[in-house]
Amino acid sequence: MKILLSITCFLLISLTNSAQVGIGTQTPNQSALLDLTSTTKGLLLPRLTCQQITGVLSPEEGLVVYNLNTHKVNVFNGTAWTNLDGSGSAQVPASLSTSNITSISAKLDWLPVAGSTGFNVRYRKLGAQTWITGNSIAVGFTADMLQDYSDYEWQVRANTTCGGLSVYAPADTFRTAVATYKQVVSGTGFVPNIVVIKRGDFVRWEGSLSFHPIVSGTPGNPDGNFASPLAGTLFEHRFMIEGSYAYYCGFHGVTGFVTVE
Repeated sequence: MKILLSITCFLLISLTNSAQVGIGTQTPNQSALLDLTSTTKGLLLPRLTCQQITGVLSPEEGLVVYNLNTHKVNVFNGTAWTNLDGSGSAQVPASLSTSNITSISAKLDWLPVAGSTGFNVRYRKLGAQTWITGNSIAVGFTADMLQDYSDYEWQVRANTTCGGLSVYAPADTFRTAVATYKQVVSGTGFVPNIVVIKRGDFVRWEGSLSFHPIVSGTPGNPDGNFASPLAGTLFEHRFMIEGSYAYYCGFHGVTGFVTVE
């Protein structure tokens, strides 16, 4: 018993004096507090899910774990959990796709991200310098007020409670549809006087605007949505918002209607 205690004390004193521990080696590196050496085994870190990582109470700066959701090593930098390279440890959204493309809008989709609290979306015309940005709590976003028959690119990144912001996913691209035109001939009346179009489409009036100016609203009550010049023979207006729009001839008072679906 005395011999065992003596050996234990000797080892403790040696470790204290050298301040080094070697596992798998008799000569730990002089610059290492702990030197693990093996050609057949590795270091197994604590493996936690995003939910478990966020449940760690008062994590100390430098705390390291393996993230089971993102399959990356995470370190707490004193403020947030990040990847070892300093980037956000949130999983990058995958399988970007674009659908329901019209002349004015497009539906942007991607796969769910474990532990996500929201997403940041950005899109722009190809070649443009400035991004248009938006946020979505759930998967899916509608890019709106686009220019017809134009090429766009878009990206999305995830925000999670355990990983902060991910990097943006590789861009997906799409082309908006060509806006269509509905022709109306103006004179003593409008032909046709009721037009049904899709949001983002145009109505084009043909006729002498000097004698048949187009004014939105009802006779005596213009609403300011659109009005033609008092010269020329062609006037067109693009309707961006769903609803019903009344208009009239500023000289004769005859009326017409546009329904935007």
